Amino acid sequence: MSTNLSTALRWSLFIFLLLCWLFNFPHFQISNFIGERFPFPVDKQLKWSALLLEVSLIEAVVCIPFVFPIVWLCRKYAIQAATLMFLIFTCRVFVTLLFFGTSTYSIVFLIFQTICHLAFVVGGTYLALNYLKKNGNLDLKMAVN
Repeated sequence: MSTNLSTALRWSLFIFLLLCWLFNFPHFQISNFIGERFPFPVDKQLKWSALLLEVSLIEAVVCIPFVFPIVWLCRKYAIQAATLMFLIFTCRVFVTLLFFGTSTYSIVFLIFQTICHLAFVVGGTYLALNYLKKNGNLDLKMAVN
């Protein structure tokens, strides 16, 4: 009974995590918070580098903390779960491109944002799993089946 309850709780938390990701939470709030405080240079040549640095910072702040619940909830399938979260984010970016006419610069910006998202979510999950495997702290018996 305890195992079934634990499995149901883990699945419920994972579905909640996916729904948060689908509805752009907490990405939207963190992005606005960092965007309001990020200093942009006046020089036009440095503006793109500052923008890309800001996107990298936002994706790191949003994605890295989510790696730990993914690994905890889905140990055996953590890479697949992280990939699913990446695909949800990619679909949101694709919808943005479809419904909001964007310039070439916006497309490049969104592609860079998607690549950063992939690196931090899937790459971070892979690194966390490898770290836990090397230290013997990864208990696959407790994973969501």
